[in-house]
Amino acid sequence: MLLDTPIKAMNTSIKLPYSLLLTLFVVLTSCVQDDITESCLDVDQITEIDWYQGVKIHTSKIIQYRISNKCNSIITVLNTEVKGINKNDFQIQGISNNSEITTKGVIFSIKFSPRIIGDKKATISINTDSTDILIHLNNKGIY
Repeated sequence: MLLDTPIKAMNTSIKLPYSLLLTLFVVLTSCVQDDITESCLDVDQITEIDWYQGVKIHTSKIIQYRISNKCNSIITVLNTEVKGINKNDFQIQGISNNSEITTKGVIFSIKFSPRIIGDKKATISINTDSTDILIHLNNKGIY
């Protein structure tokens, strides 16, 4: 016989079988454990500028990053993408699909060009055959 465990959400009680909750816990735990594994790649910001202080609308600022490859194999970039509500204000430069990251590493840039005043947020996603890189960006367009 399965035990039922109530879950309350928005003043509504939902009963889920205990075995389903245990399954969800195991799946989530295994995902967390996978995130702890050692990666061949390190990402470092290499430009020291006032990039996060805001950028005047209709102008641009660029920030540079270095991806270092700590392993003895060439890593291939599968996909690069800017995600988020303000994705059109950010652009990835210097790295693209099928780029190779050797032990010398690679330098790439993110260009921020706000079109209107206000806070801007986006996420840079770089998927490789080794690991995925996410860079969360916050900036603002100023007058």
